[in-house]
Amino acid sequence: MRKRVLIFANPLSGRGQACSIIDRLIPTLQQAGYDPHPFVEHIRTLDVIPDPSSVHAIVILGGDGTLRITVQKLTDLMPVSQIPPILVIGLGTANLMQKHLGLRYSAQKLPEQVVHLLDQKRVARLDVARVNEQISLLMISCGLDSEVVRRLSEVRRGPITRWSYLPPILRSLKTYRFVPLSVRVDGQLVHDRQPAQVFVGNVAEYGTGFPVLNQASSTDRQLDVCVMPCQSVDELIRLTMLTTIGRHSDAPGVIYTRGQQVEIASREPIPIQVDGDSLGSTPARIDLLEEPLGLIVT
Repeated sequence: MRKRVLIFANPLSGRGQACSIIDRLIPTLQQAGYDPHPFVEHIRTLDVIPDPSSVHAIVILGGDGTLRITVQKLTDLMPVSQIPPILVIGLGTANLMQKHLGLRYSAQKLPEQVVHLLDQKRVARLDVARVNEQISLLMISCGLDSEVVRRLSEVRRGPITRWSYLPPILRSLKTYRFVPLSVRVDGQLVHDRQPAQVFVGNVAEYGTGFPVLNQASSTDRQLDVCVMPCQSVDELIRLTMLTTIGRHSDAPGVIYTRGQQVEIASREPIPIQVDGDSLGSTPARIDLLEEPLGLIVT
């Protein structure tokens, strides 16, 4: 019996590469004994998928946002424990999850590499968070960086590059007000009523590779939390420079801790960034899901 593989893709990812990759991938999978089922329409429109027990794996083509949205929809349809192992093919701007999993693809040999990974089917069980009913696989943040993501989302009309962030960064640096906020980890107040940047997640990598949560493990059943007191752009620049060399957690006032539940509150709404997408504002409640998610690794 052929092994069923579901393929979810964002047709806009990689500046339209997803569809051409699927066209190459399907015959290679069929020749290798797989039964591929592509879903190129928007994942949010999906109401049902085949019996998960009959699915060998799920392949997701797109950026980190596409991955998050797809997993979000899958968790709406079934428990996390029933979701078949996921193979990530990053076609976005940062592709942090693909990098985190150690996956590397060659443009010419990608179909053959996918078959090899599906044949081996080595699965890592990664922690998953939920913030205000939204899934997060990478990192949640609250502060000037989330304001940048919010501004970009307002003008974004399609694929972006790293340079797309420059205008909202410059505007945010000129106008952003550092708002006091409070942070609780597992019910304990760790920061109260002072302006700060907050980062919560399971992986070290963020944005262009800044190791904000430099002590994070995606399999330790804990959320890493980093609170950086920050009242001005000058302070932010100093902390950013320390972050690039992994020394920010030792800076005066910085709090680095872990827990399974995080609450962020503020007197006025602050945008929330989730895996590179702007998703609402404070207050935010972040919980570690009871079950980890299976992703295919090398």
